[in-house]
Amino acid sequence: MRRSLRVFLGLALAVAGCGQDPVRVQPPTFDRPASAVFLCARRQAGVDGYTGLAPLSECATDASGVRDTDALDADTHALLSLVTQTARGEVAAVDLRVDRVLDADGFIPGYTFHRVDETPTGIALDPEVPDVFHVASFAAQRIRSYATGEVLDFAEGEFTPVDASVQLSDGPVDLVFAQPGTPTLYAALPRTGQIAVVRAPTGPVDPTTLEEIDLDPTVPEQVAPPATIAPWEKICPAATLRAPQAGALAAAVSLGTDPQPVRLRVVDERELLVADASLPLVHRYAIAADGALTALAPIATGVPVRDIAVSPVVPATFGGAATETARYLYAIDATDEGSVLVVDYLEGSATFGAVLPVHVGDGRADRVRLPGPASTVEVLTPGFDDTTACTADDSSPLAMRGVFLAVGLSTGLVSIVDVLDLDANCRGGVACAAESRPDNDDFLYLRRHVTRSASRLPTEPIALSGGVSLFFEGAPARLDENGQTPAGEAAPSLAVIPCTAPMTSIFGEMPRLCSISEPWAARAETWTATFEGEIPNAASFRARVDRTVDAGAGRVTVAAPTSALCNRGVLGAEDVGRSGLTEGDPESGYLGDVLVVTSDPPSSTASLPECAGFVASDAGERDADRFAILAASAESVVLADDAAFQLFERCYPSLFSFEVQVRGAFAVVGSRSGFAHRVIADAETRCVVDVAGQPVDATNPTTFRNGRAFVGRSYQNPFVAFQLQAPNGLELTSGLEVELQFLITQVPTPLSIDVGARSNGRIPTIIESIRYSPAEERLYVLDSNGNGFSKYDLQPLQRLALID
Repeated sequence: MRRSLRVFLGLALAVAGCGQDPVRVQPPTFDRPASAVFLCARRQAGVDGYTGLAPLSECATDASGVRDTDALDADTHALLSLVTQTARGEVAAVDLRVDRVLDADGFIPGYTFHRVDETPTGIALDPEVPDVFHVASFAAQRIRSYATGEVLDFAEGEFTPVDASVQLSDGPVDLVFAQPGTPTLYAALPRTGQIAVVRAPTGPVDPTTLEEIDLDPTVPEQVAPPATIAPWEKICPAATLRAPQAGALAAAVSLGTDPQPVRLRVVDERELLVADASLPLVHRYAIAADGALTALAPIATGVPVRDIAVSPVVPATFGGAATETARYLYAIDATDEGSVLVVDYLEGSATFGAVLPVHVGDGRADRVRLPGPASTVEVLTPGFDDTTACTADDSSPLAMRGVFLAVGLSTGLVSIVDVLDLDANCRGGVACAAESRPDNDDFLYLRRHVTRSASRLPTEPIALSGGVSLFFEGAPARLDENGQTPAGEAAPSLAVIPCTAPMTSIFGEMPRLCSISEPWAARAETWTATFEGEIPNAASFRARVDRTVDAGAGRVTVAAPTSALCNRGVLGAEDVGRSGLTEGDPESGYLGDVLVVTSDPPSSTASLPECAGFVASDAGERDADRFAILAASAESVVLADDAAFQLFERCYPSLFSFEVQVRGAFAVVGSRSGFAHRVIADAETRCVVDVAGQPVDATNPTTFRNGRAFVGRSYQNPFVAFQLQAPNGLELTSGLEVELQFLITQVPTPLSIDVGARSNGRIPTIIESIRYSPAEERLYVLDSNGNGFSKYDLQPLQRLALID
């Protein structure tokens, strides 16, 4: 697709003839695409080019041929896209009918795009009258209008030149269009906390109509959600699984005192929603016929948000009454890595504006469970208006017909979340009495606001792979159905335990290993329980003894800057006692963790005879390296200032490294879930168990966030449960090598798109935005790092083109 002129080839050959390596000229193509809009053009069948622009609704008809990928020459219309290029301040035009970038100047190698203002941050147009498009520029602090025909290389006389702009008080970061009667543009101005409103009655912007509206910083009270949500779901074979449960409303969190609008959404041409990245709310405005805004009661989200999307009205439950409906606002939490919350957005609902519980299992109940941090969201509605009955041939996890949420992740994936699957009637095995049952679809777990499964389930999900392994004093072995190794009672074993719902037995003739049974609550991962094992990431590589801190008589402080020990789950003996634990708390009776030195003494003391015990042997072992932790805080621990520690201090006069290990217990770690715990830093930065904020409920395994398993005592975390028995009923002593390991598999794989996938490998990606095209019912993803504009069909889900 890239072009070269002969003069460039001649120059390159001339340079090569001089005995030098030729200079490789890389013709320009896409350069950090960020946003896109869609428009429709008429064309004459069998002839290249366009005969004029058309309303987008014309491209949405079957007669236009836009949705049909065959017989392209017979198409009477072409769907086009205008894509901003933030690196060069340009707008590229793409013919989506043939997936071709339109070159604005054929005399220049590569692709030449239409120049706009620097740092374009938004693009908008009237989809029904697309003769003019508008671009918001953060650097130029203005909105400027351009003739669409000029970008599409229409001949003079086929379009009206445009030269109109409006200067704003500050740089805009988003731009949207509404047609309530008078065409109107809205821009977000985050640094001034305003929304710019400007009309475009004849196509170009009219600068005399500019208004800049101050956002109200008042944060309303949060609306309490319903205690329980009866989710839209289809489960096969039929089963009663836990419904999402609302927890106590958390205190609202702000990231500033002034409004900071960052994303805009127009809903039904009558309401403008404004995402605020500073205050815990979404601003709402009613749009009048002349485009004027009237403030409505905002939605209190509890946290600032950085992107939003809105679903259409959908049935509330599967097979429920047609009058029972729901609607949702989706938002990305700006206070964490990027979780997605779901808000009741059904007009007239008693809980309108409430953040709803949507998740069952580990993690927050009021967040959608995703395989990575979210960066952008978009609602997809392929076939939503199609009333045709489903068939077994059409229904599959990859065939998307209904309403879905697409979530762009910072990992370069796009996760697909179920909202309404119109093919659900044709999914599931005989037990579900599907109207038209597909093959290998015997087990079905469809639930609203759960990531969609990527494949059919011919067998029951959640299983143990390869049995259970036990390593005891260097001897590996497999446990039998009785939970023992061939050594019998001479080695540790698994005891019989009850597996109460939602746990189910996955090992042993009698239950000896339980796993969570709900696919959306389970994880495919390896679990390892190591006797006196280390707590992951609870370590410091520049620790030092700090006697400037008064730790009390017979005590000494070890400073460990930036170690975040409470966040890792570290507990000292005194921390356990001051946490207010009861007998039902899994940490009750724990003796506290230990600090284990992991570095040798410096050369100045390593040769001293008294320091020999701190020098690692060839096997990496030290004779003296363990100190019981009396108390832990975010960046320090308190140890006993006894003779053993004073010797250590003489041998380590400067910085040293350490890790933290559990004491007299097993450290249970999941390869994906990590080390579960309820430890937080209190007001004094001391590590304590959060019994008030994270109480244990004996009927709810999700509340057992505990990473320490004790011999002879039932262990449970949100995913697995077991009980280890000591050999011959004896206690395990410090220094013994004991490790239990098993792998949970057959957890349904979440459906996702790998935007960075290429035929020769994978490239790093930054998903800048996701755009859904209702006219052709396809999904587009803009990758600013890989400079790609990916086009995806949704029935079935597959990449049709990569335009770069």
